Amino acid sequence: MEEQRLEEQKPEEQRPGMSFTKRHRWSGLWNGVVIGMGLSWIIAGQLLGAFPLALGIIMEVMQRRGLSGEG
Repeated sequence: MEEQRLEEQKPEEQRPGMSFTKRHRWSGLWNGVVIGMGLSWIIAGQLLGAFPLALGIIMEVMQRRGLSGEG
């Protein structure tokens, strides 16, 4: 009986975390881009790169805290 209910469900209902995972993958990608820009600016000798580096790290920490609270 439970198998019939699973077959009748739409594919979106079978994988409720799919959009959640996809959203966090994109945010992780953008955090990496911001951190990478900051590192490359610091390596190039511009201390202004400390701002995007710190911003990317802070965003990553905040998003990880949000993930641990939702689980």
